[in-house]
Amino acid sequence: MMDRFAQLCLSGLCLQGVILAVLGAWSVTVPREIEGMEGSCLVIPCRFSYTDYPPNDKSRVVWYQYASRGYPLVYDRKNQNDVIKLFRWTTSLYGDPNAGDCSLKINPLRWDHSHQKIYPWVDPDYVTYRYFPFYDETAKIAVRGKAIPPQIKVIGPVKFGERITVKCSTYHRCPDRLPILTLSPQLGTSKIIKTTENDRWKITLEQSWTVENEHQAISCTVQHPGGQTASANTDVKAACSFMPVILTPTSEEFLEGVEKRVNCSVSYTCPKDHPHLTWNYGNMRTESSGPTKLGTGSWRTQSILMFKAGAKDHGRPLTCTARFPSGQTQTGTIILQVQRGMFSLGWSFSMPGYITGLRGSCLVIPCRFEYSNSLPSDLRVKWYKYEPGQYPVVYDDHHPGDVIPIFRGKTSLYGSARDRKCSLKISSLEDKHSGLRLYTWVDPNPISSYHRQNYQDKTVQLHVTDRVDKPEIVISNIPRVGETISVQCTAYHTCPAAPPTLSLVGLPGTGKATETEVQDGKWKTTLVQTWVIEEDHQTVTCCVKHPGGQQAEAGLAIYPECPAGEISIGPTPEQFLEGVVENITCSVSHICSKKRPILTWNYKDMHASSTTVRTSPTAWTTVSSVMFIASMDDNDKALTCNAEFPDGKNLKKSVNLHVKKYEPPESEKPIDEPDRENMNRHCDPAICEEWMADVVSEIKALTGSCVVIPCTFTYPGIQRADSQLRGTWFREQDPQTFIYNDDQSRVEEGFRGRTRLVGRLGEKNCSMEIDKVKHNDSQEYCFRTKIHEHDQFYKHSCTTVTTFEEVPEPKVNHHGDPVEGRPHIVTCTIYHTCPSHLPKLTWSGRTEQESVIQQRDIGQGKWEIMSILTFIPKEEDDHTNLTCTVEYHGIDPVTKSVRLYVKRNRLCVFNLVISAVVIAAVYGMLLLSVRSKCKRPQGNYSNLDVGYRANNETGSNVFVLSATNPTFGVQNDYFNCADNGKVYGNV
Repeated sequence: MMDRFAQLCLSGLCLQGVILAVLGAWSVTVPREIEGMEGSCLVIPCRFSYTDYPPNDKSRVVWYQYASRGYPLVYDRKNQNDVIKLFRWTTSLYGDPNAGDCSLKINPLRWDHSHQKIYPWVDPDYVTYRYFPFYDETAKIAVRGKAIPPQIKVIGPVKFGERITVKCSTYHRCPDRLPILTLSPQLGTSKIIKTTENDRWKITLEQSWTVENEHQAISCTVQHPGGQTASANTDVKAACSFMPVILTPTSEEFLEGVEKRVNCSVSYTCPKDHPHLTWNYGNMRTESSGPTKLGTGSWRTQSILMFKAGAKDHGRPLTCTARFPSGQTQTGTIILQVQRGMFSLGWSFSMPGYITGLRGSCLVIPCRFEYSNSLPSDLRVKWYKYEPGQYPVVYDDHHPGDVIPIFRGKTSLYGSARDRKCSLKISSLEDKHSGLRLYTWVDPNPISSYHRQNYQDKTVQLHVTDRVDKPEIVISNIPRVGETISVQCTAYHTCPAAPPTLSLVGLPGTGKATETEVQDGKWKTTLVQTWVIEEDHQTVTCCVKHPGGQQAEAGLAIYPECPAGEISIGPTPEQFLEGVVENITCSVSHICSKKRPILTWNYKDMHASSTTVRTSPTAWTTVSSVMFIASMDDNDKALTCNAEFPDGKNLKKSVNLHVKKYEPPESEKPIDEPDRENMNRHCDPAICEEWMADVVSEIKALTGSCVVIPCTFTYPGIQRADSQLRGTWFREQDPQTFIYNDDQSRVEEGFRGRTRLVGRLGEKNCSMEIDKVKHNDSQEYCFRTKIHEHDQFYKHSCTTVTTFEEVPEPKVNHHGDPVEGRPHIVTCTIYHTCPSHLPKLTWSGRTEQESVIQQRDIGQGKWEIMSILTFIPKEEDDHTNLTCTVEYHGIDPVTKSVRLYVKRNRLCVFNLVISAVVIAAVYGMLLLSVRSKCKRPQGNYSNLDVGYRANNETGSNVFVLSATNPTFGVQNDYFNCADNGKVYGNV
């Protein structure tokens, strides 16, 4: 028997039921219509699920274009080339099919996608339309070309000082390419919030800030990936408020006569509500400020009243009123509590605010008081230590037992209260008294019945010290030997009852002391002593000793002047006879034996003798005698004696010379006139002819180094050998004091071994070197020579040597900045006066380069030395130092540096043509220099030639200047123009 199901199938009912069952097993959800922005992407949301008939490949989702015939592909992962041209390369899955997500992304969305209907199909090769009619679930695409304005929303109370939040949001269909939101103006912190609503994506820009303005316009702009923009605007209007008036202090007690600051302040949220503050005590000084910004949305105005309470103000209100521009008012009030003060008393006193005393000594604190009326009959003077809330007694003659221990038995009044004096004497200061503040009380009423606010200003602070000031010591007038002089020594102190002790040490006799008050709380003790000053009195010391044992002293150096007496010359005949010796004496009287004058005559070639004799216990006379032989050339001239004292004083005395020609007696006259021409022909040339010398008038010498004094001379007659000539150098003031002599035993000890002739006398060169120059070598020196028995002085044969200690720095010069690869010349120049020991010039920084040395005689004993360094700058030389070092004879080296700033040279080519030009220029400069500084007779300049070679070590080119005769200059060895006949330099 056929079962029921078989019968139904046979009747056709079975097939219909199977189809319904298959179709109910699948579900696909897509929006019927969806809109997107042109140029952006579009995600079409799609979900599918099934309860039966699962797909064979769940991950394969295909999208088709809805068409009446066929299945045009919109997306197919396996057959991308078969996608229709309208959607080719613009579609992709957005979602995970394994999770039932079949969403499609179109990127970018174009206008020709508009009105297209598309639908998804899950695993179309296995799930057929019999399982589910996928083409019935189509999504119609709409393309939008204009952006929709964003939405703006304000959250929170809009009040000044309150924080609000503004949200700007817009919807979109492309989570991969978000639209951009902008809020203007940027007032606070911002953040982006992303959400989804109903298959749409939403982006929100949120910004929060504290309201500071009464009115604020807000604009929000959205820009989509396709470039479409839209804006929305809103206005934020804030409300204003203000707070109650606040007075401070509120309950504190006010003191009579004491100014106190009372502050009235009111706060508000809008600056336009700035109020005007007034007080009910309008006659007192106020200080107003505001509006002051306390923070965002908070402002404050305040007024400070300098309130000085009087006795009548007790119990009265003090009110501050704030009037706002809107007409509203607010008030704040406090009730005054006033306490009476000491300043309302009928008396006042004065004393210093600070006083210093010595430990162990007594101290008087000066004090005076005044009453507005007559003095009370029961007036008493008391002293207290200042201590808040307490009244420690320092002095009370009626109750001495109440005095605190550190002052008990040590205080007393200095002066009478009836004379309005309240000065306090402390008999012996101790360290524990230092820093304490004391004050006096001269009122019959108890001190505790009044307040002491600001009374500290009326106190005196004690300072106890061990430091003693030195006494002051002065002399009354200019000290002169043999005259009466007074010395005054003064010491200051604070205790007239026990002054310090003064004494003067180093003076004969004793002095007289006096006491004087110089100001309140300060006295001075003065000791004056008078005596006749002597030559040996040089130092006076004043010693002070205080009662506490402290001592101090001060010294005064006395440099008494030595008065000079008169200068005289005698005898002074009316006439001097030609060729006749006259003994002339110059005498000078003076007071000091240790400061004797030096007597000199204007005729240097005279032999003079000097001596000093004591004429009285306090007087001396210095005498100089000369044997003067007058000639007719001396007629109408003056013979002058000059007295120079060690302190620089000078006295002069002259006698006019009236010379009478010598007339021999008749018996001595020759009968015939001699043949003068024949006499001169047979006269010894050393006697009959002129002598001349050429010496620089002045030359400078570096202390510790050497100096060469250039000197030449001429003498009559034939050329003499060195052995036939004797030359000496001596001090101008004393011809018998030699600084150079070929007999070293006759040379002054201070110059022995330090002087020598660097020239040859036979060649008429008398140049002298002084080595190891000393500071006291600053003198005038003269030259003379002797031929046989003729000892000849020269006119203009003296020079003045001036020493200096500061070592001169070299001068380093170069023109322009060096250029990489191009020759650069740097010079180092010095000046000196010692060619016998040439200073040494060296370079550091480019030590691989050789330099050229030039020396030039610039006259007057001065020489110039120049070191010329030529090198090729490199890149690594940039910002480096090039240093020139000078080593003077006997002196530590000195240096001078120049900073190099090398410019880059892109070509950096140094050809032989440029080298030849540089070599020629340097060669010419050297040749000119050699010709100018070398003396012609000993040099042969025609045999100079230039060599040119490469320096393999430095990579530079080297020129060599050679001479056949390498030595130039004078015949002695103290100066050569070249070293070993060659001068090297780099190019």
